[in-house]
Amino acid sequence: LEYSISGSEDVKQIVVEENRCELTDLAMGSVYSFNAKIVTTEGKSEFSNLMPLTTKFTQTEIGQFKDEVYGAIAEIVDNIRRETRFCAIKAQTTDTGTLKYDSIYVSANNVDGASLDQNSGLFTAGWAGAYQVAYNMEMKSEGTQDHSVWAVVNGAKVAQSLMHSNHDGNDHGTGIDNGSRVILVNLAPGDTVALTHETNGAGALNNVNFCVSSVMLK
Repeated sequence: LEYSISGSEDVKQIVVEENRCELTDLAMGSVYSFNAKIVTTEGKSEFSNLMPLTTKFTQTEIGQFKDEVYGAIAEIVDNIRRETRFCAIKAQTTDTGTLKYDSIYVSANNVDGASLDQNSGLFTAGWAGAYQVAYNMEMKSEGTQDHSVWAVVNGAKVAQSLMHSNHDGNDHGTGIDNGSRVILVNLAPGDTVALTHETNGAGALNNVNFCVSSVMLK
């Protein structure tokens, strides 16, 4: 009797003196090829045609544990590789309320449900986790004017996010301030982040950059 794993050149031979035999060295869940020939005192036959046989696969407790561990590791690696990063820009605006943008110039995302809509100005989180919100701009004041810019989460102002500029009309001319802030916020799936602007004059915000990126996703 000759047998081997299909496609392998490692062929094993045994001599069987009875009309049955038991093979104990076969791998589980594998396809083997078998053939045989008869040898007697009168002579011998040619080898028979190859006969394929598939062994059964029985999951052991150790094998099941290994599969579970490897599956958990693969899931952790996939989660580490998940990233959300968006940046948008507005060249100039005198709008108050939620700021909207001309274009999105950074979009690196592999998290389902995460997005930044330039038309609404809203970033939407796809996964729960910690996110960095960074924004900077030039604040121009005409006469006596204040600018206040806040980051808002689900429409609520984040206390530590305020960026403020004030120009006294007695100082004459136009006042210009450049400001930037970086904050961390914890978000749940579906939470939104945006910038909101309040002012009491005609001076504009120039070169508004708004970026949101994941720091640690859960």
